[in-house]
Amino acid sequence: MKKLIAMMCLLPLPCLSQAITGIVANPKTANIGEEVTFTVNLAVPPDTEPRCGLSVIFGDGSSTDSPIRERNEVPFVISHKYSTPGTYGIRVEGKFLPRFPFKTVLACDGSSNVALNVVDRAAQEAEERAAKEAERATKELKERAANAERVAKEAEERAKEAERVAKEAKEQLINRREQPAKKPPEQLTKKPPEQPAKRPGKDQDPFGVFK
Repeated sequence: MKKLIAMMCLLPLPCLSQAITGIVANPKTANIGEEVTFTVNLAVPPDTEPRCGLSVIFGDGSSTDSPIRERNEVPFVISHKYSTPGTYGIRVEGKFLPRFPFKTVLACDGSSNVALNVVDRAAQEAEERAAKEAERATKELKERAANAERVAKEAEERAKEAERVAKEAKEQLINRREQPAKKPPEQLTKKPPEQPAKRPGKDQDPFGVFK
């Protein structure tokens, strides 16, 4: 039975369905120059050997055609590198591949697509560094501007305070000039207290008159 199926698939006639069920990219986001692995899954009927052709279109203008003839080729794995950043749509589809003699394969059934994002990490890192440096410089400029504004405000407050003090001093001076001069209080002449007359001593009052 297997030989019969194989002989049928050698001819350009429909054979048992061998369908493409999906394609997976690893990694999903790759750096330029990084190898990306694509895994193509196929559904192969039991007790049969796969025998169909497929084409992987990488989305950058290149593609690869490959016949699938053995079970160890399922899933089909292929690698590819991209040199330009961007988003790529990768498509796998069945393709009739004539291979003479006796190696012609019919197209696998179905198709599948996968998207891949390719980036330039070196350029991204440089942009991130530049963005951080610009953010740091902007923050520093804002801090300097805020500091200058604070210093200017403090200087303005000091100037206002000096102006207020000068104004008060001027008003006090004007008030002093406008007020009449005060006479010093007259000093009262006080008579010294009278001293009691001293009585003469015995030598001065020998006769005892002032006893």
